[in-house]
Amino acid sequence: MSAHHDAERYGYDVLQEVLALGVFEGVPFVRLDRVVEVGDTYLAARNTGPHLLTATRICNGYVLNAEGKYPFDTWECHPIELQL
Repeated sequence: MSAHHDAERYGYDVLQEVLALGVFEGVPFVRLDRVVEVGDTYLAARNTGPHLLTATRICNGYVLNAEGKYPFDTWECHPIELQL
């Protein structure tokens, strides 16, 4: 297994833990049971760990975000509602 694959798996594993706990960086959230939509707050991860992002556009299966981070595939994005 390559180092890149190990890092990618690490980010996904951490994301799964965050989703199971319902807390990201100390802020509780509720996971929405649907695909991500424009305007949604969502969690996604690759090799850099989980990111809290805002969907601005969905194009050709990719979700673009307001924060200027990596455009994740739609299946990698988990829409949430923050409980502030």
